[in-house]
Amino acid sequence: MGPRILVVGRRPFQERLRRALLELGADIRTAPGVPAAKSVLRRRERPDLVVLELGSADGREYELLDHVRKTDTLNTLFVVSIAAELDDQATLAAFERGTDELLSLTIPDAELRARVRAILRRIVLGRGGGQFVFQDISLDAENRRIRIGDREETLTRTEYQLLHLFIQKAGRTLPRRYLLRYLWDTDDQFRTRSIDMHVSHLRRKLSPSSCRIDTVRPLGYKLTTVR
Repeated sequence: MGPRILVVGRRPFQERLRRALLELGADIRTAPGVPAAKSVLRRRERPDLVVLELGSADGREYELLDHVRKTDTLNTLFVVSIAAELDDQATLAAFERGTDELLSLTIPDAELRARVRAILRRIVLGRGGGQFVFQDISLDAENRRIRIGDREETLTRTEYQLLHLFIQKAGRTLPRRYLLRYLWDTDDQFRTRSIDMHVSHLRRKLSPSSCRIDTVRPLGYKLTTVR
């Protein structure tokens, strides 16, 4: 069976996503709004990926993002949000509420398929369980949680992918272009803002640690240890 994808949005959005993703061989389920989406997420067979339409009349899609991130059994679920308008306010709101990826509704179907295919590869690669420790950071890979002293934080899937990479390459400068390729398999420099937002969120969660993510202008970022 192919990957399970839940598409949440109005009917034209559902139909467009179903057509665009048909070639992936995915099991695509749909929900017209937040209550229906929550019902699907309560089932035993959860989706591998949620694709969420932003910009509905009542704005309740942000309620779904909150629900996913605050529910222990769902908070590692990967969410892609798609919006007709990507102004600064909408972009900030989406990432602050926990979306992993943000795309424009004008994205061509071929590019959308390529992006979703790359995301599904990351989901499969990120399913390995186990725990490991780096400096004063204890990382629970299965549940996407970090513990620093008595403080515990839950990471989004993208934050986990970033932290895992930073730890693997600690002390080395990782250019934004490298991070774009690693996370989303793209060289689109417009998306560097997404990188910056995810790094900003990760920095806050790492704030009690002796490790920090430094900005290396104008290249990118590196993980260092504060003595």
